[in-house]
Amino acid sequence: MGVGRSPVLRWHFPSSAAAVGRMRQELDTALSRLDASGDSHDAVLLVANELAANAVEHGDGEVDVRATFSDGSVRIAVSDASPDPPRIRPPSLSALRGRGLRVIDGLATRWSWSADSTGKTVWAEVPTDGGLGGR
Repeated sequence: MGVGRSPVLRWHFPSSAAAVGRMRQELDTALSRLDASGDSHDAVLLVANELAANAVEHGDGEVDVRATFSDGSVRIAVSDASPDPPRIRPPSLSALRGRGLRVIDGLATRWSWSADSTGKTVWAEVPTDGGLGGR
């Protein structure tokens, strides 16, 4: 994982909660090196964690994560082998889970997904203070 002029970070890991945790720790370190502000830092980590956790829970096979940094935003893209589209669930006060895409929807400026011959990629763009790209 290297951070250059236009930082792009990549992870490829087996479908496991432990692997999501390691990705989150490495992204946390990278954000610290890029001087992400507190709120931006936390939002990027939360969105990346939710997207990767959804791929582990609902997807198939291994997981690929890509974080692309630019002035004003970070784009997190997570790919898995399942062709099933992501779905925002109806809110339920009694449900212990199922709020991840709602969180992403609230933190990201935009998000979507696309299918391909190997599964799908779900992505989200998270605003930053504008100071992350081009370092």
